[in-house]
Amino acid sequence: MPGYLVVLASSMAGIGWLLISLAATGFPKGSRGVALGCAFLSIVGVMRCQHAVSYRLEPQRISCVGEVTMERTWGSGQKGIVSSPLGSLVVSPAVPIEEGQEVRLEGMSGPFDEVSPRTADGFDEEAYWRSKGAVGVFKGHVSPAGPSSGIVGSFLRLRLALKRRAMLGLPPLSRGYLLASWFGVKDPELVEDHRRWGTSHILAVSGFHVALLLGGLWFVFKPRRSGLLLGSLALWVYVLMAGCPPSAVRAACMAQLGMLGFLLGRGVRGMNLLFSGGWLMLMFNPWMAFDVGFRLSVLSVAVLLGVGGAVRGAWYPMVSLAVWLATYPLAASTFGAVPVVGILSNLVALPFFSIYLAAVFILGVPSMLFNLGEVLMLPLEFVGELFASFMDSLCRFIPGWVPYVPFLAAVSVTVMSSSVLWGCGFRGVHLVIGFLAWVGLWSLCFLSVGFGL
Repeated sequence: MPGYLVVLASSMAGIGWLLISLAATGFPKGSRGVALGCAFLSIVGVMRCQHAVSYRLEPQRISCVGEVTMERTWGSGQKGIVSSPLGSLVVSPAVPIEEGQEVRLEGMSGPFDEVSPRTADGFDEEAYWRSKGAVGVFKGHVSPAGPSSGIVGSFLRLRLALKRRAMLGLPPLSRGYLLASWFGVKDPELVEDHRRWGTSHILAVSGFHVALLLGGLWFVFKPRRSGLLLGSLALWVYVLMAGCPPSAVRAACMAQLGMLGFLLGRGVRGMNLLFSGGWLMLMFNPWMAFDVGFRLSVLSVAVLLGVGGAVRGAWYPMVSLAVWLATYPLAASTFGAVPVVGILSNLVALPFFSIYLAAVFILGVPSMLFNLGEVLMLPLEFVGELFASFMDSLCRFIPGWVPYVPFLAAVSVTVMSSSVLWGCGFRGVHLVIGFLAWVGLWSLCFLSVGFGL
């Protein structure tokens, strides 16, 4: 289907829903200007996304020195991203490379046509690397050229040095949580544990971790202008240290926009921050929309903002059920099944890890700097093991897993849509009209794109 028709169909669906929703609320004062602004940003956003997704790097010979900005173990070998005059390229070196190192590239650059196709479990290698900022692949000779002397390279080497110090100087459990929350490095055993508990998001650097950091800084510096500036600096240093995962960048964008609003004396709404932060991220790199962590993060926060503001008291545990339902289709289709215990385990895990990870944050610095990990982290090891035993018992009590079921997916769409509309201020009959407009117009959009109309 021609790209301009995709842009037209998507934009018209979004604008149509906006107009119907505003009509349902009687076009409140100032809403016409907001509607025009949203329509303009929607069209610009869809055009930017369509261009980025259709872009292909032309094959050409390249000879340059670049900086390794990311490396990953890939099967029995290694892959990484190297900066170049053409943009960031994915390399498969025959010799080991590490972040912050300069390498010489001699060979051919080109599009992602030759990377592995989508696997049976749904993994798309091109989408993965594109979401990390890569524009193409490199085929040829990769040779080390020494450490980078630039600011980015120096920061990456500092990050690598701290990561190695944490690996060598901390006991297993504390090391696993510190590496996950500081550097985005996940221990396989912890990953499996949290997958069974339904709390995998604890190991993914996201809004939960950003909120812990900002909460601590807010407590120390108070809501003053200098405190906001220091908080902004610390926020982005932390996100860079964690490797800039999309969920963390989304949370940081929301927090930064919120602090800017506070600094300017303007009121802020959580749903506006979520949409604005997501829009900015997708303008920077539309391929982030293919990142599962980003999508799960946005869904979770949207439901938390919507349902969390609607329930009180004894009904508050329903928020956990709403988040579980909203994220269920994506999680089940991606990972095969979702544990039922996650509905209850998150009610316990979130308060516990709010304290536990804060302690890991605070004690982690002296433990790494002065090699005191075995002493300072020992109480955290004991507490962590007790909590793991409790969570294992909870899993044995509620052992079920739910695969992808279309009916539950429909329930999920209803919960997610209603939560977003509620968070945007829709109530009563306006909520019903907005929901029907949302589902109807986007269904027509997807059908028109699917059939090439």
